[in-house]
Amino acid sequence: MPRQKTEVAERWAEIEKYATIKHLKKQLTRKAKRQRLSDATWRTYRYWLGKFIPFTQKNPDQLIEDALKDNEETENLLIDFKNFCIDQGLDDLVKENRKLKEELDTKECKE
Repeated sequence: MPRQKTEVAERWAEIEKYATIKHLKKQLTRKAKRQRLSDATWRTYRYWLGKFIPFTQKNPDQLIEDALKDNEETENLLIDFKNFCIDQGLDDLVKENRKLKEELDTKECKE
């Protein structure tokens, strides 16, 4: 496995230990069709959280704590992140991810 992928996997393993991430995964599962979180959906969340968390320089628990204290500041942070993604060309990935997710969802429905 390339070094960069190993670092990302290790970083994500640390992120998944946070109670807020565990709670998010449970909530997504609870709201999912058939009470089953698809791999594609979780990969999408992991991808964007893996970008958002380092961007904020906070851990998941701190992000939730801040959001509960000051929702407007959190919205501003999300806008800054969105603009950062656009500047980095990541917005094109959003379109690709959406298309891929739709294809996977269609495939899951047929199975």
